[in-house]
Amino acid sequence: MKSDFLNKLVDFGGKVMFSAKKNSPTILLITGIVAGVGSAVSIGIASTKLSPVVEEAKESLDAIHKCAEAPEHKDEYTEKDIKRDTTIVYARATKEVVKLYSVPVLLGIVSITSFLSGYGILKKRNAAIAAAYVALDDGYKKYKARVINRFGEEVERRIRYGLKVEEIEEEIIDENGEKVTVKKTVEVPDDSDPTVIVTDEGVFTVEGNVETSPYARYFDSTCMYWEKDAEINLKLLRDTEDYFNKILRYKQYIFLNEVYEKLGIPRSREGQAVGWIYDPEMDGMKQIDFGIYNIYKPENREFVNGHIREVLLDFKGVKLILDDAFPREDFKDDGTVPSRYPMTC
Repeated sequence: MKSDFLNKLVDFGGKVMFSAKKNSPTILLITGIVAGVGSAVSIGIASTKLSPVVEEAKESLDAIHKCAEAPEHKDEYTEKDIKRDTTIVYARATKEVVKLYSVPVLLGIVSITSFLSGYGILKKRNAAIAAAYVALDDGYKKYKARVINRFGEEVERRIRYGLKVEEIEEEIIDENGEKVTVKKTVEVPDDSDPTVIVTDEGVFTVEGNVETSPYARYFDSTCMYWEKDAEINLKLLRDTEDYFNKILRYKQYIFLNEVYEKLGIPRSREGQAVGWIYDPEMDGMKQIDFGIYNIYKPENREFVNGHIREVLLDFKGVKLILDDAFPREDFKDDGTVPSRYPMTC
C-alpha cells in the first residue's frame, strides 16, 4: 500500500515537473510581469516612507553643526568628533534607505531575470524547430528529386496531388459543322488513393482535413479592386501573380501583406511576417502561386471559365520569412533598416 502511494507520488511529481518545464516560458513571463508590477508598487510605498528618514538625517546633521559652532563646545567637540558623528548619521540613513528599497530592487531583479530566462528558452526552442524544419525540408526536396529522376516530373506531380489519368469521350463540332465524338485524356482526382477524399461538394481533402491554407482569402466584392466582370478579375489576378513572381527575383522576398494590399484585401498581422523567399533552384518557375487553377474545386473551374466572379485564393508556399528577409545582425544600432533593402511594393 505504501509502495503504491510512493509510486503515485513520484509519478505525480514527474508530471508536475514535465508540465513546468514545458510551460516554463509562460511561467517565467507571468513571474516577470508579477514581479515587475510588485517592484513598481513597492517603490511607491517605499517613497512615502523616505521623507521621514531624510528629515531625521537632516535634523541630526543640523544638531552636529550647531554643536560644532557653539563656543562652549569648541574645545570639547573636535573636528574628529564631527567627522565621526557625520559618518554615523550618513551610515544610519543609508541603512534605512537600503531597507526601504531592498524589496523593490529584488523584485526588479527577479522580473528582469524571468524575462531574460524565458526569452532564452524560447530562442533555443525556436532554433531547434528551425533546425528540424530545415532537415525535414531538405529531406523532402531530396525525396522529390529522387522520385522525379526515377519516374519523371509528370508522374511526381500526379503522385503529389493525388491525380490519375483518364480517357474520356467528348462531343465537338468539326470543321464541317457536324458533331463528332473524340477521345480526350484528362487528369482527375485519384479516388483509389486512401489519402485522397473528394466530397459530394467537390472539396479536395487529405485524411479528412480540408487542404486550405490559413492565409487563404476570398477575392470578392469586399476587396477594393474586385470588379463585376469575371474576365477582368481573372486577368487582374494572373497579372498580379506574374508581377510578384518577377519582383521576387529582384527583391529576394515578398511579404504576404504586400500581395493582400495589391489585391485590395485587408492586411493581417501574420501577413507582416510570412511570405515567400526567392529560391534560385526554381529560377524561371512560378514560385508565388495564388491557387487559382485548383482542379479539385469546382468553384475555381467556374471562376476560370468566367461563370462566377468570386474565387478563394489559396496562396501556396507561404512560410515564416521575417528572420530570413531581415536578419537581426544586419540592422543598424539604432534599429533602422540598411539602405540595401529594397522598399516594399
